[in-house]
Amino acid sequence: MIATYSTQPAKDRLHLISWVIFNYLIGNADAHAKNLALLITSEGISLAPFYDLISTAAYPDLTLDLALKVGGENRPEWIQQRHWGAFAGISGANPRIVWKTIAELSTAITQKSRELLADLNFENDEHDTLEKVCLLVEARASRLSQFGKTREHA
Repeated sequence: MIATYSTQPAKDRLHLISWVIFNYLIGNADAHAKNLALLITSEGISLAPFYDLISTAAYPDLTLDLALKVGGENRPEWIQQRHWGAFAGISGANPRIVWKTIAELSTAITQKSRELLADLNFENDEHDTLEKVCLLVEARASRLSQFGKTREHA
């Protein structure tokens, strides 16, 4: 749909790819397609700003399974390098762009989440929840970096 209607399809495709990676990293199992929209302005059609970005994985009673699949898989612990490759194909993006975006977001989110946790004063329960999110982000980013290393040596 982006390729057909967007005034800037490459830019919007990259934003959509980043949205999927971000939601995977933070553990947002509630990232549905209904959370995506197109804006129609005098400048044309573009992907609307993202919203409803939350780590549902921080809440033990909620599912960890992603609402949208990555390369055909929605169980985060089952997502492998090949799923990200399939995701690149489905998105119409060059796999190098997807892996570059994965590397950049993994690094940035890991760093920023730790900075946020250290810089702000939280109540104990808030701190515990955010610590859990930081640990999840770090684990998923580490896993993705291992896929990237495997890909480089293949």
